[in-house]
Amino acid sequence: MIPELLHHPLDPASHAPLFAAAELGAAVSLVVVDLADAADRGALAAIWPHGTLPVLRDPALPGGALGEASIIVERLDAGRALLPAGRELEVRMWERRIERMLTQPTRKIVEDRLRGPGTRDLHGVGEARRTLSAAYDALEAELAPDPWIFGDRLTLADIVAGPALFFADTVVPLMPAHPALGSYLGRLMTRTAYGSVLAGAKPWFPAYPMDQKPSLDTLRLGDF
Repeated sequence: MIPELLHHPLDPASHAPLFAAAELGAAVSLVVVDLADAADRGALAAIWPHGTLPVLRDPALPGGALGEASIIVERLDAGRALLPAGRELEVRMWERRIERMLTQPTRKIVEDRLRGPGTRDLHGVGEARRTLSAAYDALEAELAPDPWIFGDRLTLADIVAGPALFFADTVVPLMPAHPALGSYLGRLMTRTAYGSVLAGAKPWFPAYPMDQKPSLDTLRLGDF
């Protein structure tokens, strides 16, 4: 049985294993799960009681399923193409930083938009925006002139950074203040593997709850 990747096209965490599967040529069957749909939530809970996406469903796994984006990527990456030997801890450290600095605050802002009137967390959203701005400043200063975080080789760090930046840009724009980050995201978006993920997600973009919808227009990200 080909493993099933349960995901949603507007979920940044889901984009990471989708990107990795396309990059690695890993055989997976894609299943869209809509967490706003009670039947889909129930079906997901039967497979993965935590109720979070993405999930890799594979009978060969203990318990038959595996969650968390970076863990799924490592499962798909049997040949360790995305984890350079001797630098595994550095790569995983970057992945954790990206989750904390970019993915979590973006999720906070987007989820707050889905709240009903009178239940918005204005303070929390403000803090999340400040976290993203500070993250952009730090990453802009750290990015080397190399194409990827670890030089010429695409790694797990880039696999999670691309989706994180793609969605973060919809709530706190990267440009014009962060040209290095904009160029980096542009390179990721025009890479065949991630480009295919974004093309598949495009029909869902109008349903994105923020005023700034995701866009495949890399021209706005600058020269890359």
